[in-house]
Amino acid sequence: MNDSVVARGPCVLHVARVGFIGGAERIALTILAGLHKKNWEPVLACPDGNFPEEARRRSVRYVPCSWNRMRGTYNPLRLLGYIAEVWRAHRQIETILVGGTVDLVHAHHPVMVLYACSSCRRHKVPLLLHLHEGPPGRIFDLIALKVAARFADRIVCASSAGLDLLRNAGGDPAKAQVVKNAVDYDFTRAEVVPCEDARGPGPHIGIFGVLEPRKGQNYLIDAVPLLIDVYPDAKFWIVGGPQFEDKVSYAQHLVSLAQARGVSEHLRFVGHQHNVERWMKAMDLVVLPSVSNESLSVVVLEALYLGISVVATDVGGIRDALKDGETGFIVEPRSAVALARAMTTALTENGGAMTRRAREDAWERFAPDRLVVDMIAVYRRMIADR
Repeated sequence: MNDSVVARGPCVLHVARVGFIGGAERIALTILAGLHKKNWEPVLACPDGNFPEEARRRSVRYVPCSWNRMRGTYNPLRLLGYIAEVWRAHRQIETILVGGTVDLVHAHHPVMVLYACSSCRRHKVPLLLHLHEGPPGRIFDLIALKVAARFADRIVCASSAGLDLLRNAGGDPAKAQVVKNAVDYDFTRAEVVPCEDARGPGPHIGIFGVLEPRKGQNYLIDAVPLLIDVYPDAKFWIVGGPQFEDKVSYAQHLVSLAQARGVSEHLRFVGHQHNVERWMKAMDLVVLPSVSNESLSVVVLEALYLGISVVATDVGGIRDALKDGETGFIVEPRSAVALARAMTTALTENGGAMTRRAREDAWERFAPDRLVVDMIAVYRRMIADR
């Protein structure tokens, strides 16, 4: 570590397998920023991208690292390459820990535990696994999680669905606890100004998140023709883009699907956006059409916090965030008809007692300081146990 940097308190090294911002990375940013505010010393190690750029904007120190995100494969040559990748990543983390200034390593994916566990044991640094995923989990993911759960000293799950995934993988739930996600500090400012790009006749409906099949944007596009029968001026804003090259074809499929359904004029693909809170504030409704692997959706929490109506599919830990019919609407996944019906109802309810009740509930349960305080309590116990 750089000796010229004065330690501000206990040092926590966050290691992440990607450099692009998704839901897990946004939670990591909230924790990193909160640690800085509370006089801890947060450090981020991950590949280059908008994730470390945003961390630096929040005064978080960044150590550039390059490693493979390691996707499941049956290719024996690629599997052999992964063995070499584990060793290469281990050497990068070893270089960071060798100075002896890191008090704890916070791994944001099971793969990162595999990368960090050897160095953590050598230097007697406690290792925390933060499980952002939810069930069902692919076979390779479950294997990686099972192994990582053995090496991690403690496991934090973002929702009860994360605990279910840990059990499905054969991990020890006695090592785990739930620390629920929260909104980012940018969403707690006194006044979030709506983005001017999303204006004009509406209603305006937002879909936020990376473009990949598990997020179910295709089902939302299938629902558009049904909704515009009721709201002919409706505009759908798809905020986010493909995170990796293997998802580009899916993003292109969404554009083609919109053309095939004859609804292209109602959809706007705007890609990744830095000021997500301003885009969300401009919406009349936020929809999460995911089909699998959600834990506790950050998008849902953020929309509730801003007082925006929400429709979400019944996957993962969505019911940890929403009470169906009380603070939002939960529908079955993979159903364009169910999405369209719920969106119509939500737009009718928009701005009413349900929206106010949902915002009050979110302010109480999902404020960022609550997440940071809970995480610091975990850190303190782990450091004391060391």
